[in-house]
This record gives sequence, C-alpha cells and structure tokens, in this order.
Amino acid sequence: MAIKCTFCREGVSGSRGLYHHHKKCQKKVEHNNNSVSHALEHHHAELAAAAARALQEIALQAINDPLPCSPSPPPPRPSGRPGRQIRLPARYRDEPPEPLQPLPPPPPTIVTEPDPDPAPSSCASPSPPTWIKTKPNSFGVYKIFPHRPTHDPEDPICLEDLCRSPGLLTPDSVVSTDDSSSISPWFPFLNTTVGRLMSWFHLGGNIRTAQKLDELVNKVIWSEDWDGEHLRGFSAARENKRLDDAVDALPGQAPDGWKSCSVKLKLPAPKVAVPEAQAVEFEITGIMYPPLLDVMVEAFQSLKHCII
Repeated sequence: MAIKCTFCREGVSGSRGLYHHHKKCQKKVEHNNNSVSHALEHHHAELAAAAARALQEIALQAINDPLPCSPSPPPPRPSGRPGRQIRLPARYRDEPPEPLQPLPPPPPTIVTEPDPDPAPSSCASPSPPTWIKTKPNSFGVYKIFPHRPTHDPEDPICLEDLCRSPGLLTPDSVVSTDDSSSISPWFPFLNTTVGRLMSWFHLGGNIRTAQKLDELVNKVIWSEDWDGEHLRGFSAARENKRLDDAVDALPGQAPDGWKSCSVKLKLPAPKVAVPEAQAVEFEITGIMYPPLLDVMVEAFQSLKHCII
C-alpha cells in the first residue's frame, strides 16, 4: 500500500518505507529547523520582556524610595596611600574607667487576686534563682545577680570614685562658685572658655573624628559658661606657653597624705655599648603619689563598701 510523506508529498510503500524516507527527507529537516528557530525566538522574547519588567520595577522603586548617596571617599594622604581612618592601637589609648551599666528595668507586675482559702504549707520552699545580668560596658565588665536586688549597689558610684585625678582638667569639670578661693578653677587659663577649648584640644587624643567634633560642639561650644568674646585675639601658642609655665607653679597644696619623690632613669648611650652601672642617669623630681595603704583604707571606707 502506497503512503504519501506529509512533508514532501512523495509516495512510499508501507510504513517501513516511510520510516527510511523520513531519515533523508529534506522537507522534514527544513520543517524541524523552522520549528526550533520559532520556539527559540519566542523563548528569547519572553526573557527580554521579563527583564524589561524587572528593570521597570527597580526604576519605580528607586524613584519612590531613593537610596542615600554614598559618602565620597576621603582624599589620599601625601604618601599616595588611601586616606583611611587611622586608629590608635588599644595598648596606646589612655581611656578613663567607665562605671558599670545600670540594672535593666523590671518587668511589669501582674496583679492577681489573693486566694480566699490558701492551702496551709508546712515550710516555704526557696524560690529558684532568676539571674539578672546587666549590659557590659566598653571594657566588657558587667554585673550578674541571682535575684533582682532591691537597689543597685553601683548607683552612687561615679567617674570621680573610679579615677583619682583631682588636678585633671576636663571639659565636664564643675566650676566652683566659692568666692573665698583665690585660685581660678581653670588655672592657668584666664577664663572658662579658653580652658574648655584647650582641655578638649589636649585631652581629646591625636585623632580627630566625627565623634570628637560632636564633643567639641556639644560639650565645649554649647556649654553654659561659653563666651565667644573670650576668644577675641586668641593665640594657641600663647595658651600653650601659659600651660608650660604653670608646670612648676601648680596651684594649691598636694592632697593630704600624698608624698613627693624623685626617680632616676638610666639613659642609653648612642652607638656605644656601656654597662648599665656606668650609664648616665636622668633624675625626675616632683613626682606626687599616695601611699598604697592610704588608698586601700579610703577604698574600704568609701560609700560603695558602706552600702554593701
């Protein structure tokens, strides 16, 4: 029985003859190639339409919610290296001690009605510990209690209790209003404005950051005793010389119980090997220090130990 090919309409004998004819039929090969090319074009068109829709959604989102502009990179240093922020190593930082963090606020109490007929108990069992932990400070120190205490024993402690530096000049120093004292609280500077500015300059570290700039504005310029007229004719060199001249004439007397001593340092000889016993000595005088026993007695008599 003769069968015609559906592609080239050529007659063949039987299904076996049609099978062998399809292997070499050029019309069938062209038809298959055209079908594959049409399918690929349709698939690529769908991918292009999906990509266009995604780009349109991203553009609309950028218009409705614009992203913040990235900060411009810092200018390069004179050496040509990138202008990255230079951080002082931790071992060279002279950071004051920091008080511990306060206790977290207690959870809200739930008021419940008392039981009119409580069951008698032979003995009250102790409640299991509910550990209370505070947040660590910048040094990683925290407090932990087995139960919530009635009061925080560290509440009355402030920075003055942790750092004994009565002669330290800080922007947060409390200016005394006692007229009986003949010594200015901002000695050796002439007024509080110059004193706060020079204190921020010398005690703020060698690295100027955005945080230090905020400290200058909030703690120095916006202080209550700031007066811009005090800076008329200001000279940093003159104020630094005033500070250097005051080293040998510090105001007031040393605290009670403090002692004065001197220290001798062995100096190295440049490019010469000299025994340590024969090395040149340099003596530093006028070093004030409190006896260790007095420091221990004062610590145990402080408010902290009285509360505990």
